[in-house]
Amino acid sequence: MARKQREWYENASYHVMGRGNRRTAIFKSDEDNIFFLMQLAQEKDKHPFDLHACCLMTNHFHLELTTKNEPIWKIMKPIMQNYAMWFNQRYGYIGHVFDSRYTSCLIEDDRYFLEVSRYIHLNPVKAQMVREPLAYKYSNPGHWCRGVRPAKGASHSG
Repeated sequence: MARKQREWYENASYHVMGRGNRRTAIFKSDEDNIFFLMQLAQEKDKHPFDLHACCLMTNHFHLELTTKNEPIWKIMKPIMQNYAMWFNQRYGYIGHVFDSRYTSCLIEDDRYFLEVSRYIHLNPVKAQMVREPLAYKYSNPGHWCRGVRPAKGASHSG
């Protein structure tokens, strides 16, 4: 049975999530996080999109993004493929890194857009990894609140 095609149109916003296979860690070190963010930046250069929120947790990630002229799969497929190949080579693993293809939920109104952003930024707090969102290294609210330019690939937009 064929997969249901993802809904897409120009300037569509999404909450994108990916989880490690069997909920295992997909980000074990700073280098892992940085490599994933570099993949995100490279795809942003190839297939422009606005990244509004980003949080890399130990065994999953969340992105809130708005596409421009390319469908979401053209952005996410190479990120996840390149990361999985790199991760497996780095740790000497074989097989799936992610439990399935990424999940994406279309964001169709401002209220839901803000709810998604809040959810993403509070994720490390709810997981008791930090006390406040600003303290989490691989999420982006601290960059905006402190006036610090985020690492390439983790920018707010454009």
